[in-house]
Amino acid sequence: MGKEECSIDAVIYTRVSTEEQKSSGLGLEAQLRACRLHCELRGHVVKGEHVDAAVSGRDDPLRRPGLSSLLAIPGLRDMVVVVHGISRLTRRQSVMWKLLDDTGEYRLRLEAATEPFDTTTPMGRAMLGMLGVWSQLEADLVSTRTKAALAARRARGLPMGAKCLWDTHPELVERVGRMYAVEGKGYARIARELNMLSVAAARGGLWH
Repeated sequence: MGKEECSIDAVIYTRVSTEEQKSSGLGLEAQLRACRLHCELRGHVVKGEHVDAAVSGRDDPLRRPGLSSLLAIPGLRDMVVVVHGISRLTRRQSVMWKLLDDTGEYRLRLEAATEPFDTTTPMGRAMLGMLGVWSQLEADLVSTRTKAALAARRARGLPMGAKCLWDTHPELVERVGRMYAVEGKGYARIARELNMLSVAAARGGLWH
């Protein structure tokens, strides 16, 4: 059977959180390269690439622009979703099973460029479950360390939280305010235009 006869349509999903953007190891470009290579080796036909930048893996799928647009693709159940690793899709076990449940709303067929599992077999699902456990554990440990660090700062009387946006980016606040109040543009259009103009969000990444 030829390569074209057995090819499967695929969509690629990549994600980095704000902190992960500081490390090149899990950067978006590195993830995309690995996912594209995976699709090429498997003979998959890539139909789209969906990206979430500066988005937590603990966020609900519908709160992520990239993932929510992927989940809305017509005929998604007949495609395979390719990620760099399960933690790129989610760091919550409950969300993972919601997306993969073969009796649920989404019923994703999932493949990872760096993790060998097959969601069509009982053993593959068991392995995926273990990967999900470790992914959530890692996220919980990060959360615990963050809370401990904040508690230590509070005990030492150090300032908490980020500075007011008016103090750090006054020109940005004025620009967004003018687009909304004077030009009458909605939030989605403002975000889209700022991204097109390559205006970085206050904390880096894209506007949503």
